[in-house]
Amino acid sequence: MCPKCGTPAQVTFFNSEKVKCPRNECGYVFHHEETKTEYQRKQMKKEVAKWDEEQTAKKAKKKLMESKQKLMETKIAALKLEAKANPEIRASRYLNYMRNGGFPIRGDIGNGAHIYIIELEEPAEKYLNKHTFPNEEYLQIVEKEDDGFKGYVYVGHTQRKLTDVQSEKVGGDPVVFRFKYKHKKGIQSAKVVEFHSKTDDFETCGREMTDRFGFRNVSIVKPKFGELESEKLESWVGYMLYKLGYWVWGPRAHLPEEREKYGEFLGEGIYI
Repeated sequence: MCPKCGTPAQVTFFNSEKVKCPRNECGYVFHHEETKTEYQRKQMKKEVAKWDEEQTAKKAKKKLMESKQKLMETKIAALKLEAKANPEIRASRYLNYMRNGGFPIRGDIGNGAHIYIIELEEPAEKYLNKHTFPNEEYLQIVEKEDDGFKGYVYVGHTQRKLTDVQSEKVGGDPVVFRFKYKHKKGIQSAKVVEFHSKTDDFETCGREMTDRFGFRNVSIVKPKFGELESEKLESWVGYMLYKLGYWVWGPRAHLPEEREKYGEFLGEGIYI
């Protein structure tokens, strides 16, 4: 009788000791004296051996993942140190890290916020001292007459969702819409952009800087729910440009009067 399926049918002998169950669905090969209990014991040993093998593989995989995680954390820590010491590293390799996973993207909310940069001509006197970098806390790095001075920029944040009509006007780009139909029309409060963008065309005063230093499709800010990261990111982009030698208008999350809402974040965590 087959110890696996209990088929009592006649068996075909392979040799003097082993036989094969004639039932096609079974086909078990066994010693002709093997009992059902012995079969079950063998199967238990196999299952235990398989379980041990799986556990060993899981432990090895976990150890490998932990090792990779530690290596990644070490590399990120080293990159942060480099970025703190070198503004060019912050604005290139560390910026790429922020764009590719360093900045937290929330999967459970919309990711339609954009950080953009507009190049400015030298603002008139009434706007010239209203930059948010440098300020009393983030002291002036370069004079506008210095060789290291890069220019004047406005850093902005938008989370506008365009209607079909609006989208058609600007090729589907919310940043272009904000520049053309808000800033340049005087509807938004950024008067420095309205009167002092280097040109009246986003393609010539905003596209290059935004593509190089900006962010697209990051988590939408929702202050009521404490989700303020994209506004912090706006200040961080301004800080990055300030460190490169620009004077920056626009960001406010880092200012002392906003400290209660946003806390101190520049120089901390991801915002180095």
